[in-house]
Amino acid sequence: MDIDTLDATQAIYHDEFDDETDEDLTGSQKKPVAYLKVQEQKGLENKDYPVFEGDNIIGRGESCQVYIPSKSLSKEHACITVKSGSHLIYDKGSRNKTRRGKLFLSPDVRYELKHQNELTFADIKCAYSIAAETKAGDDTGSETVEEAMDVPGEAPQNNNVPKKSEGMLAANSDEEDYASDASSDILQPTQVRNTK
Repeated sequence: MDIDTLDATQAIYHDEFDDETDEDLTGSQKKPVAYLKVQEQKGLENKDYPVFEGDNIIGRGESCQVYIPSKSLSKEHACITVKSGSHLIYDKGSRNKTRRGKLFLSPDVRYELKHQNELTFADIKCAYSIAAETKAGDDTGSETVEEAMDVPGEAPQNNNVPKKSEGMLAANSDEEDYASDASSDILQPTQVRNTK
């Protein structure tokens, strides 16, 4: 077989495409896409840290985008990555670990973040709020099932109680169960984990 007869990959020149990265914007020109609210605790006061599109390193290192001056945090403890509307978090191999709710994050494995997720970096408790969700508030213009079922002038009905003939399908709980492997909140590892 003659090597010269093989097709080569055609080069694409990217000059004609607009660059959608915002690396040339300064921090004051970028709009926050979310906020990490550190709750008041030993030596720390309530503070909202803006989270921007791209990587946001959280730690006690002064070069971190989210600088939290606590000795329990690693210099680079965790990272929140926001890209195309997806909010992900991963632990950067920290000594004191990172939690989302009750779930301890495996190092270098990305986990999805949702509005009002509780995060704990070592012993620092935080709440994650997505800016679009915060602005929307409670009045989004769409009705919930309960609001649609309410008829003016009628007494409210309790449609949430199952009848004895229907049976109970699942127990209601306010806490999410992160121990299940079937949870849609857990992203499966995409890379082999290095164990040194």
